[in-house]
Amino acid sequence: MLKKTDIEPLVVEAIRELIKNQDFATEIKSRIGKEIDTSTLNRELKNYENKLREVELNKTRLENEIDSLPEDTRFRERKLHDMILRLDGLYDTIVELEEKIEDVKLRRKAVEQDAITLENIYTLLANFDKVYDKISDEEKISLISSLIKEIEIFPCDEAELPLKSILFNFPVYKDGGDVCGFLWDKSTHVSSVVLFENISPQIIIMKFY
Repeated sequence: MLKKTDIEPLVVEAIRELIKNQDFATEIKSRIGKEIDTSTLNRELKNYENKLREVELNKTRLENEIDSLPEDTRFRERKLHDMILRLDGLYDTIVELEEKIEDVKLRRKAVEQDAITLENIYTLLANFDKVYDKISDEEKISLISSLIKEIEIFPCDEAELPLKSILFNFPVYKDGGDVCGFLWDKSTHVSSVVLFENISPQIIIMKFY
């Protein structure tokens, strides 16, 4: 039965074949240092912050009106009651906007962190040949695990090349677009994209976690 130790050299060779592809290598290198586009989230954040400032101004005005309402004002208690209800509504709006602002900030931070992670991965991939042979066995396992989510292999003796496909942990470039999986043919060259939802029951899945 095939073990990870049998497959890992094939995976390494497949990655090396992949980065030898000039278009693939050029695209990967072009993504290193690329500016993150958070403009949509920035606009959303600015919109909520502007609304929050406006509501807070309205709240301050209303509080001043409540504090300065003359004692002899007709229906004073009723007016105070109505103003306090309006004030409560403004506080509800403020809390809602503050929550939305926090949510946008968290989403923007997640986008930035994902971009940093991808930056590191693409840098590793671009320098794979320089790095892999110089690191320890433990570091090699860690490196492969950071690049590969899972692979598909054929059972023993069912194919000349056991490795069927590789699913990466990140988008990779092929034929002008981003995909996550590749199918290898007998010569270990990429032949087509794999739809991982439709896996044959005869194929063994080997995960790298």
